[in-house]
Amino acid sequence: MIHPDVLVEALACAPGTPFFRWLVARLRQQLGVRYAFVGEFTGDDTSRLTVLATSEDTDVIDHTPIAYDIEGTAADEATDAEGFHWYPTGLRTRFPHVQFYQALGIEGIACLRLGDDRGRPLGLLCVLDTKPFTAPDDVRRTLRGVEARVSGDLELLRAQ
Repeated sequence: MIHPDVLVEALACAPGTPFFRWLVARLRQQLGVRYAFVGEFTGDDTSRLTVLATSEDTDVIDHTPIAYDIEGTAADEATDAEGFHWYPTGLRTRFPHVQFYQALGIEGIACLRLGDDRGRPLGLLCVLDTKPFTAPDDVRRTLRGVEARVSGDLELLRAQ
């Protein structure tokens, strides 16, 4: 669960990239995962994602936006009723052809598909780890807790 002080800190962040950079570092820290990222779908097509902010270990990674095709990855699979692509363990076995899962040793992933208030897809909020997720309910609650803010900031970026 997100602590109220953290929510106050989040609201103080400027929208867009500053917030995304703050968020991925906070998610990684709070959930104890190795990686977190926010990505925006390119145009109206949900097959390509541009990663806007990434956190690895203890750092937010400075990079130009990285675009990649999600076909054949966990994020391309069907979501559950809450919009999650969820593999708490066994990710590398399930997706042996996805090179970055193999190279980084990713064992678990949770991606929340984000959309606008009309249901149009906007992007993904993901956390990944090199060990299985042991508290899946905490991961779900945390990602759902920031869903509206992340979706709103993605909408704002798209409008600009």
